[in-house]
Amino acid sequence: MRTDVLYDTAGGAPPRGETHPSTRIERRRRAGRAAGGSRTLVKRHDAAEFDGMRRAGRLAAETLDFITPYVEPGVSTGELDRLCH
Repeated sequence: MRTDVLYDTAGGAPPRGETHPSTRIERRRRAGRAAGGSRTLVKRHDAAEFDGMRRAGRLAAETLDFITPYVEPGVSTGELDRLCH
């Protein structure tokens, strides 16, 4: 079964032998519940985890703000990497 292709099933079913991605997700969810797993696919984060995400996002934004003036045709990604580190 190909997993790299999503099918537009608005006009009918996916090709023979293929299943719609949402069907595969639901099968995994049911299998997880049967094995005693969680009933939800959503992970709940605590305040410390949210703080870590905020800090990571802030660092990513600062890095992009710093490197943007250097991104020009002819500048290698290696040079950009060196500047960021």
